[in-house]
Amino acid sequence: MTETEKIEYTRNFVRLLSEGINPLTGEKIPQNELLCHSRISNCLKYVTELLSRMRNMVESVQERPQTFEESQNITKAFEYSDEPLYIKDFAQRLNNMLLGTSYSKIRYRDITEWLLEIGMLDIEETDLGKPRKTPTELGKELGIIREKKTSGDRVYYVTKYTRPAQEFLVEHVQHYIDFRRKKRNSQPKPELQGTIWTRVHEEILVDLFQKGVSLEEIAITLKRTRSSIKTKLRKLGQIE
Repeated sequence: MTETEKIEYTRNFVRLLSEGINPLTGEKIPQNELLCHSRISNCLKYVTELLSRMRNMVESVQERPQTFEESQNITKAFEYSDEPLYIKDFAQRLNNMLLGTSYSKIRYRDITEWLLEIGMLDIEETDLGKPRKTPTELGKELGIIREKKTSGDRVYYVTKYTRPAQEFLVEHVQHYIDFRRKKRNSQPKPELQGTIWTRVHEEILVDLFQKGVSLEEIAITLKRTRSSIKTKLRKLGQIE
């Protein structure tokens, strides 16, 4: 669980208490209980507000714009490959370089979603009816390529990033971080984010995971974030 998630978890816990709800059971707290006294309730609401500010502050620190020095260091130290890279491999190399900087971890999807936004990638349907990201003409000019692969009698294509494309992505790290932040801020938070897991939800989680349902789909079903789903699966011994 990240620092932001810990703060959000605590904030939701306190918020429920301020609303007279037992965060462990979801039941109303009896009116004669001390926690329902108006003064205590108002104090808890104030603490909830403070935790909201703290969460926003931590998020802004984790994703603050890079300094010129950080930008230069990343550009010089990145391990470029003369062989085209898959976007996952590029993101892994990039995150290795970001250790010790002001950046939080960058997912490869953060990069590809930004490339879709600026018209370097497009989505097309495969022969199997599945969506696939593929370079546009602009993307091809940048150095994003489609590479032909074969598996038995099957022919398919994968998207890779040549050295010029890698250099472009390294130089524009801040752009897809800003895009990620704006996207997160514009999306409503999952309804159950930060609330206590019930045994029933844990059982549903394990059942869906063992059936091969993706983490994204499980997160939508259980109204939680993808990272909290992954954290809970780890605690339940389903993943390492």
